[in-house]
Amino acid sequence: MMTSNQLKIDMIAAEQKAGKVKMEETCEHQITHFAVRFERKCRSFFTGECIEGFIDVDVNTSRILEDIALLFRGETLACWQDNEEAGQQNTMRVHRSHWKDEMIISDLSHGTESGNGIISFPFKMYLPDGKLPSSFESKFGAVRYWLKVSLSPGTVNCQYPFTVLEKINVNDKKYQKSVSSFTEKMICWMCFRYGGISLTANIDRSAYCPGEAIAVNCRAHNKANKEMGGLKARLVQTIQYQSEDNNKIKEVEVILKAIGGNRIQRNHTKVWDNQLLWVPSIPPTNKDGDPNDIIKVLYHVQISMEIPNDADLTLKLPVTIGTIPWKDNKTSQIQQQEEEKDQSWRFMKCTDGSDCFNRSSKRYQFPMQPFIPSTIFVQDYHPFLQKQVNNNQTLQRSKWKNDERQPLLQPRHA
Repeated sequence: MMTSNQLKIDMIAAEQKAGKVKMEETCEHQITHFAVRFERKCRSFFTGECIEGFIDVDVNTSRILEDIALLFRGETLACWQDNEEAGQQNTMRVHRSHWKDEMIISDLSHGTESGNGIISFPFKMYLPDGKLPSSFESKFGAVRYWLKVSLSPGTVNCQYPFTVLEKINVNDKKYQKSVSSFTEKMICWMCFRYGGISLTANIDRSAYCPGEAIAVNCRAHNKANKEMGGLKARLVQTIQYQSEDNNKIKEVEVILKAIGGNRIQRNHTKVWDNQLLWVPSIPPTNKDGDPNDIIKVLYHVQISMEIPNDADLTLKLPVTIGTIPWKDNKTSQIQQQEEEKDQSWRFMKCTDGSDCFNRSSKRYQFPMQPFIPSTIFVQDYHPFLQKQVNNNQTLQRSKWKNDERQPLLQPRHA
């Protein structure tokens, strides 16, 4: 059954594909055709790339126009209710501008006329190659980029949102080390001790792209003389909204993906070797830019062992969601070039970890325009996995194909 969030995404995507725009002002002249065509139909770009396209108008409209103004903007707006003071609700509204650039098409005599009475005017604008936060939409805030087109004199103003992605390369050395953690707990009830439990977990690296799989390895020791619940691994998104003075922070957590297993018998050990937690189509991490960014998007893998009638034993392993896919270091340069030609990834709408931000601001001219940004998605990902036998020993590497994955992977018993 289709979820409400997925239904929203499908409706917004259909509107974007149909090219629906909001006409803010009209004039007495009847415009029979007006459209903005992006050269890249998915409207998704990396920082430093060139945004190219065409402004299409009918011939009669082009004759009365003085110029066409294109305004490119990238801004963040967040709005939430702060309930810190008892009995009072304070509306927090925070804004920041990341990028603003303008282009004027004043010579309208050099348009390209097609046979159906339409004249096209090309445009080109480069995104800054520095730090820009990736596009992000959520219930309480958005990092949004859009193009505003104005036909002069005062005829039409239209807004066209598009996706901007920061370059986050998961192949960087800082992401190649495995991430591990350990925790333990003594199970007690009143004056009685049932024994101790412990949990050790690690993942193969610390950065992944949507469409890739996180290889989870963990070992759960149940030395208590009572049965424990099963192991669970979750991919969790944390969204932080912060005020201008950094004194007010709102935090929201969303579970995006989960795998689980059977209960752990008393005095038993359960081991997971390379259980795959697949990364869905989600927005990239936004944490390494300006420390004063209004919205931060973070991710972690949460490993937990259920404890009956008590809080779960839990580990958190931080991960980064990137935008440049992983390539095995042992893959030859020729193979990598062939993979690049085959386009092993594509732009895809964020089906998870994104929501509609239905707020606007007249003060900052931030439009209320439902939009689902895109991300990169790796197709037919083939993870190279390490066969774990204990915490310090590795026997072999095995290659699991994408079609062998299961929606819920059952862990093996020790």
